[in-house]
Amino acid sequence: MNTLLYILLILITGSSFLAIHYVVLAYPPIFGAMIRVGLATLLILPYAWKTNRNNWPRGHLAMRCMMTGFFCLTIPSALIFWGQTVVAPAPAAIILCSSPIFATLAEPLFDRPSSPTLQQWIGIVLGFCGILFVLSPRLMVDSHTKLWGLLAILGASISFGIVIPILHPITKRVSSSVLLVYQGIPAFLMLAILSRAIEKWPTWTTIISDTQTLVAMGYLALVVIVLGYIIWFQLIKTLGTVTTASAAFFYPIVAIVLDALFLHRIPYWQSFVGTAIIIGGVALTKWTSPQSLPSCN
Repeated sequence: MNTLLYILLILITGSSFLAIHYVVLAYPPIFGAMIRVGLATLLILPYAWKTNRNNWPRGHLAMRCMMTGFFCLTIPSALIFWGQTVVAPAPAAIILCSSPIFATLAEPLFDRPSSPTLQQWIGIVLGFCGILFVLSPRLMVDSHTKLWGLLAILGASISFGIVIPILHPITKRVSSSVLLVYQGIPAFLMLAILSRAIEKWPTWTTIISDTQTLVAMGYLALVVIVLGYIIWFQLIKTLGTVTTASAAFFYPIVAIVLDALFLHRIPYWQSFVGTAIIIGGVALTKWTSPQSLPSCN
C-alpha cells in the first residue's frame, strides 16, 4: 500500500506542472494561484472539521500554522504560476526538485543546533552547480524573459526549503487537513489582494467557458493539493521523512515525459545534466539529513 501511495505522490506532483501550464494560458497567473488555493481550502474544510472538530490549534501554534502558509502556499504558488507563463513544465519541475538543498541550509536556523556536515556542503555545492546548468541556456541569450521565469521558480524552491524545517515539529501536533486549512485561508487572502492589485480579473463567463482550464484547476486543487497533501503526510508517518523526500527525485522525470507527450517539447541537454547533478546533490544532503521533509507543492 505504501509503495502505491509513493508512486501516486510522484505522479500527482510531477503532473501538476502541466496542469499549471494550461491554467496560466487562460487566467492571469496570480489569479490562477488564488483560485487553486481557495478551492483546495474549501474542499478540505468539511473533512478537517469532521475528523478533527475538537483538536484545532489555538494561540501561538495557530499563528505558526498560518505563518507556514506564507512560505508553503502564498509565495510558491505566486512564483510558480508566474514563472510558468514563460517556463515549460519540465524545467520548472527540475528547479523545484532542488528544494531539499535549501532545506539543508535552513535547518540550523530553525530545527537544528548543528551546521551542515562536509558531505552536506558538497551536496549543496553540487545542487547549485546543477541549478546553474539548468539556467545556463538562458544566461547566453539577449532576452532574459525566460531567465526571470526560472528565477521565479527558484524563489519558490527556496521558499519551500525555508518552510520544511519549520513544518517538521508542527506536523507532530497538527493533522494534515487542519494544517492545510490554517495555511490556505491566509494564503488565499494574500493572493487575492496581490492579484487584485496587479492583475485584471477575467469575467465569470471567461472562467467557466474553458473546460480544459476548469479541469486543470480542479485537478490542481482536489488532487494535487488535497489528495497529495494527505498522501504526503501519511507516507511521512509510515515510511519516514527521508524515504518520502526521495520522491522529489522523480518529479522532473514525470514532468519531462508529460512535456514531450502533450506539448511536444524536449528540454535542452543542459537541463538533463543539471537534473542529474541536482539529484546527486540532494542525495548527499538527504542521506545525512533525516529531519528533512519534501516540498509541499
